[in-house]
Amino acid sequence: MGEIFQLWIDTLRKNWAAGKTQCFHCGDSMRQSRAVEVEFAGERRKVCCHGCASVLKTVEQMGMQKQYFAQKAQAASQDEK
Repeated sequence: MGEIFQLWIDTLRKNWAAGKTQCFHCGDSMRQSRAVEVEFAGERRKVCCHGCASVLKTVEQMGMQKQYFAQKAQAASQDEK
C-alpha cells in the first residue's frame, strides 16, 4: 500500500507545480482554485465538486471510513495492473 500512496503523492507534486491537484475522492484533475474542501477522517481534503464532498460526508456519517480507505486502496492496486 505504501507504493500506491507514493504514486499519489508524486502525482500531487507534479500537479501542484502546474496549479492543479487531484480530487481526493474520484481522482479527477482540477485547478486548486476550484477545489471544494471537506473535513474527512480528521483532515481537510480537496475534492472537485459538491457531489464528491457529499460522498465523503456520508461515508463519515455512516462510520465507514475504514471500509472507504480499504476500497480506495484496492481500486488503486487494480489500476496498477
